[in-house]
Amino acid sequence: MVKRHFVMITVLFGFSIIMVSMIVYNSIFILNPITYGEDYVTPQEWHQYRAPIEVAYYRWSETGGWMDVGVENDMSESRYIIDELKKLKGVEYSQEDYFIPYISRGDEYKVIIRRETGEQEYVNLVQFDFFEKGNLVDLGNNHYLKLSDGLRELLLERIS
Repeated sequence: MVKRHFVMITVLFGFSIIMVSMIVYNSIFILNPITYGEDYVTPQEWHQYRAPIEVAYYRWSETGGWMDVGVENDMSESRYIIDELKKLKGVEYSQEDYFIPYISRGDEYKVIIRRETGEQEYVNLVQFDFFEKGNLVDLGNNHYLKLSDGLRELLLERIS
């Protein structure tokens, strides 16, 4: 009977350690090293995707270049954006698809998911451009992905 209780307590203790470790890990990192795959969406090593992470939004101005629209310090937003881009990774588009006629595409925006490494120093982890009225993102190096409805809605909310 005592041996049985000891086994149960040991199992519960081990399970508790695993659960606490997962909670701590998820509060520090936005990518899982087991399921992480380095690719053109997430080109950095997995350990780079750790707190503090922020999402910076910029709008292109013909007179002033890239203008700051806002910054979100939300790990779940960073996770969501990366997860959505990774889901869309299989279907790519061309540069011609991205550059829809100038009049109908609206303003151009840039989104940068970055980690602060020092005072006003950052490592860019994920970066892409999109047009307000377009439905594709430009990840650079000829990688164009279609925006999901949820991601498009979030991005338009943040830039307005």
